[in-house]
Amino acid sequence: MPLSPALILAAGKGSRMGMPKALVHAGREPWWQTQLYRLREARIESIWVLSPEVHAIIGASSLAPAKFVLSDSSRPMFASIRAGIDSLRVNPPGGVYILPIDVPAPRDHALWLALRSSEVPTAATFEGIRGHPIFVPWSWITSTLDPRLAAASDPDALRLDELLRPSVLRIPVSDPVVACNLNTPEDFRRFVESPAPDAHS
Repeated sequence: MPLSPALILAAGKGSRMGMPKALVHAGREPWWQTQLYRLREARIESIWVLSPEVHAIIGASSLAPAKFVLSDSSRPMFASIRAGIDSLRVNPPGGVYILPIDVPAPRDHALWLALRSSEVPTAATFEGIRGHPIFVPWSWITSTLDPRLAAASDPDALRLDELLRPSVLRIPVSDPVVACNLNTPEDFRRFVESPAPDAHS
């Protein structure tokens, strides 16, 4: 397992979208393929957290991600984060990046490395807007997250942003995609069809 894989959160139903966001066709291909190409360009290994329904479609492709775990699409997003982290416990990495499927993956490897340069959780920010990816050191998982999970009556109801708030370090970056959220089919299409999509948020 790589030192710091990225957990790609793609198990949601995409209720507002009308379909799971990973499967939205953006240009000539589904969004998950675009996202996977961007991650590979950045030289970032990824673990995809998918619902069984989404995996049935993505997994049938010859281009499917090599690593994935399953999560229940009816559960909150934190259930996907837990599933991804739990899949790494046998051989823990130095930390994990967390990236929702609707935030385009930055293509600059140096940006990812900058997030990994601290011993506390970090979040990429663009012009003061906090976005993704977020980097979480494994030491924070064992010292802070695991005790909160053990004490919670419903661990999946926890919110990562609230858990991170006391300690997260904001890392300013020059790539606006870190603050970009694609919420409609039109958002995805505009992003992909833009002559320079990484210049738009």
